[in-house]
Amino acid sequence: MPGLRREKVMLLAKSLPQKLRHKLGPLPEFADALLAAEKPGETTLMEAIARYARRELNLMVPLDGFRPEALPAHLTLNIRVMDEHGRQLGMGRNLSQLRSELGREAGSASPRR
Repeated sequence: MPGLRREKVMLLAKSLPQKLRHKLGPLPEFADALLAAEKPGETTLMEAIARYARRELNLMVPLDGFRPEALPAHLTLNIRVMDEHGRQLGMGRNLSQLRSELGREAGSASPRR
């Protein structure tokens, strides 16, 4: 997965407005340095990029400057919702859509007696 994390860091950085992105330097080198300095899982990658840019480059990167929706599907989380018996109720990459769909199903299901 290190290759996917590197790709995701580069594409998230590339999604920043040009004025900010340009100040990060070459994206492959930026991604390698960030991944060497940051531990996986402590924060989101967007937060890690912003924190690293502030600490190492003295550059303020606003979290709303990123466009995660521009990432290719293979770099986004795929959510699977299972019931108490291990059956899959739904799957998708859009959490709010899953909540909406599964919420309707749950609301229309008759209560068990």
